[in-house]
Amino acid sequence: QNLAVEVGDPNAPNSTINPSAADFDKKESEQSDVTTTVALNGNELIRITNGAAALTAGTDYTIADNEVAIKKEYLAAQPLGTTNLTFSFSGGAARTLAVTIKDTTTRNSAVNPPTISFDKKQSVQADVSTTMELRGNQL
Repeated sequence: QNLAVEVGDPNAPNSTINPSAADFDKKESEQSDVTTTVALNGNELIRITNGAAALTAGTDYTIADNEVAIKKEYLAAQPLGTTNLTFSFSGGAARTLAVTIKDTTTRNSAVNPPTISFDKKQSVQADVSTTMELRGNQL
């Protein structure tokens, strides 16, 4: 068994992130990395986690000139709602980036076949039917 112990200095200055909230749209044409500026205040960024899962530097996020970019590929894989990413530092308090994940992709329903003929003549009348694909919508 392993026991993870995090040692910190309660007197260490806190690091900050700005902004601490952002939006991400899963619609493909709207996707972009989410960025936040980190003021380290003498600390180092140790890790970023989503719950118990650690993000991978260079894959899930990048750091350049005190700007952290959470990659769009990582965010697109998250469920709709709020994803809270915790930034842990070598000293001071952790900070949370709350990313609201939405999807404004238009999902038009479809019917197949799209056109059907109906003959009013009594002797040839028959029911008509079509198949519907709701694609997340309701009739």
